[in-house]
Amino acid sequence: MASQAAAKAGHPRQAAARGASKRRCLPAARPAGPRRVHRSPGSQAAAPKRRRPSALAHAVKAGSVPKARRPFALFVSANWSAVPGESRPDGMRKMALAWSKLSDAERATWQARSDGEFANQRVAALQWGIKVRGLRGAASHGPAVDGAASHGPAVLDGAAQCLPATITFGDFKVDGSLGSGSFGKVIQATSLSTGRRVALKVFQEQHARDLERELRMYQAVSVRSDGDTVQDGFRASYFVDIVGYCATGPFPWLGLQMRGQSLHEHLRKHGPMVHGGGPGAVFRQLAAALAHMHKRNIAHLDLKTGNLLWDAADRHLHIIDLGMAEKFPAVELYHGEYCTPPYRPPELWGAAAVEHRRYLGPPVDIWSAGCVMYEVTTAKFLLYPRSKKETVLSCVRAWCAGYGWMCRSQQPSSEASEAAQVKLLKAPPRWQKVVLQCCHPEPEQRFMPSLVMP
Repeated sequence: MASQAAAKAGHPRQAAARGASKRRCLPAARPAGPRRVHRSPGSQAAAPKRRRPSALAHAVKAGSVPKARRPFALFVSANWSAVPGESRPDGMRKMALAWSKLSDAERATWQARSDGEFANQRVAALQWGIKVRGLRGAASHGPAVDGAASHGPAVLDGAAQCLPATITFGDFKVDGSLGSGSFGKVIQATSLSTGRRVALKVFQEQHARDLERELRMYQAVSVRSDGDTVQDGFRASYFVDIVGYCATGPFPWLGLQMRGQSLHEHLRKHGPMVHGGGPGAVFRQLAAALAHMHKRNIAHLDLKTGNLLWDAADRHLHIIDLGMAEKFPAVELYHGEYCTPPYRPPELWGAAAVEHRRYLGPPVDIWSAGCVMYEVTTAKFLLYPRSKKETVLSCVRAWCAGYGWMCRSQQPSSEASEAAQVKLLKAPPRWQKVVLQCCHPEPEQRFMPSLVMP
């Protein structure tokens, strides 16, 4: 028996060799301490990848969404004055020691405050269309956002008290987002009392003055004065009705009645209006609405298909977004730039903002109206680059350079002017004259033609 065991074990050297082969198969033990990275002499240390700030972080930094802090952070913020003159590490050690001595009831108080901040942040993030991880089904342990009609959005307590909560602005329940801009966000909402759809223009708190200014413009074009005729009262219907507003709180808002969809969306879905008198209906109402505004010394200054609502059912047009509107001739110059680039006349390109004052008036709206009518009849921009080498400004210059040739129906003098003429020929012949008369390079020569006026 002993001989068999000895034979199985083999020679001592053979056993040592088998042990060494097994050790070579095992991974080498990692030495203690930081791991050294061996690089070639010419290589440089790779920079660590930094995480891109999330949309929520950007919104918090911009002040659109409130901060949300942990209980200990709230405790430190409230009690940091108790350690005056201390360095930050020493002060934080003292704060941690004080936090460890708190009772469970005291910690629960700070936890409730933290939950309240996170609930408010989630509601604000949902309002601005920002996705927050864990938003659905997260219980709202903190206090609900103040829901007075004059203080912005409110959380309606449901049976489960869970987020996402129903956000309301006064009598209006938020349904979804319609768009955004430098001022804030445009959202779709429903009236809780009447059930009708409205558009809410929600401003950031620092843009509350923009709301008051736009509200004054809407009131100026919608309210009839003593000298108005019956036709003036009819033309006032080309502007949407104000259904509510709030100029205070963290989220000032302006409620406007929704009628149809934007003309830009209509053209994108259904193509150009070439049959059924659609362009004529648009132009007649647009010309009447602009005449109504200009009679009150108000220029829109941001006319485009995105700021026109078109109700295809009753073929009715409405002008919206008077945020850039100015009263002339005493122009306030509230904004640095006016008009969206594809609808901007040549006199507003390249000049300083102060020099714009003498140009801001009806000629700007008439140029934009010509661009709108070209887009209505072709579903394309009149002045938009066709390649990466072009810009909107180069298209405007080409249009102005070839304007005389287009009016005389002669051969253009340059390739750029020829491109402008080719664009014009895409519109129906009747509307080519309208575009030419509205988009004259000289502001004094522009006018709304009367061939389709009532």
